[in-house]
Amino acid sequence: YERGMIKLPEDQVIVRVAEARFLRALCYQELIQRHGGVILRLVDGGVDDDHKNDKARSTEAQSWDFVIKEYTEIANILPKEWPSADLGRITKGAVLGMKARASLYAERWDDAVSAASELFDLNKYSLQSGLTLAQYEQIFTNPESAELILPVFYQVGKKQHSWNTWVGPVSDARLATNSELGVG
Repeated sequence: YERGMIKLPEDQVIVRVAEARFLRALCYQELIQRHGGVILRLVDGGVDDDHKNDKARSTEAQSWDFVIKEYTEIANILPKEWPSADLGRITKGAVLGMKARASLYAERWDDAVSAASELFDLNKYSLQSGLTLAQYEQIFTNPESAELILPVFYQVGKKQHSWNTWVGPVSDARLATNSELGVG
């Protein structure tokens, strides 16, 4: 693949396309959760057809079929983990976690159990219990915490968001001011 001065080997293109497909599936998932069936635009290069820009909404079941199928295919492409320099990129675990969540919303219980089982079979993630407050806070400040499946990183003082103020642990605001790297 070549665009401008950037040349990527085919295997890297396949992974980058899978990451983009994950983001598309995640966006569709969020839309379906809020609105039911959605218009699925799946043809590369814009609207499905120059003469057909009034496509009907897919049913909710068809919409979930697409999202869950995408996650299934993507999970077979993306790696279990990235080198520490690439922390935050989409992994197989993140895909399986979102597939389990999508399956729950779609009320496809067997698919949810299957995806969650595959996720835990990766032996990369674990839930901690019996933590002190300080240990609990470290889950949100340690970018390599075993509890983080799909972390979102940001630098304090840089392009900031306030999402964690409302949905994160009470201590997040204090921690964010004392740390260079925030994890949400």
